[in-house]
Amino acid sequence: MSTNQHPLVIGYTNWQGEWSLRRIIPTGAPFWGTTKWHPLPGWLLPAHDLDRGEGRLFAMKEFGPPPATCAPAQLERLALLIEESSEVIQAATKILRFGADSTHPATGETGTQGLERELGDLDVAIRLMAACGDVDDAAIDRAADGKAGRIGPQLKHNDASGLTRSRDAGLGARAKATSHG
Repeated sequence: MSTNQHPLVIGYTNWQGEWSLRRIIPTGAPFWGTTKWHPLPGWLLPAHDLDRGEGRLFAMKEFGPPPATCAPAQLERLALLIEESSEVIQAATKILRFGADSTHPATGETGTQGLERELGDLDVAIRLMAACGDVDDAAIDRAADGKAGRIGPQLKHNDASGLTRSRDAGLGARAKATSHG
């Protein structure tokens, strides 16, 4: 093994289901096989484990992020949040490409109406997460208020002074920022 190689730092789940970050240096090409610890055939990577100070065979299918520790219901809510966030991005991108007043040929919905619909869908996903205890509504408000205070110097065409968010006021309650052009 060459001592001047940079180690590969990667997540790995061992045969007991325990995940950890491992620092390894591959010492050979991956091969198809089995071991005492990996009795089912699969791709194995020979590598020097720097933390254990010895050579090991790593099952390549076990490399990756930590296993999900969320309950199925929370995973569903997170998937909904990701989906709705993506749809907001898509709606905003359509406004950039086609304009806020352009209409969808099939629905007649304007770009702005599409963005409003997607923002509403995202708001529901956030409220669902708060109602289920995944996130703290008050913490979201504090973070939003902090962001409103920080973005002022970055904005060239909008005034965000006095912009706050209160989720307690109900759906649709939003502070107004003024636009300068």
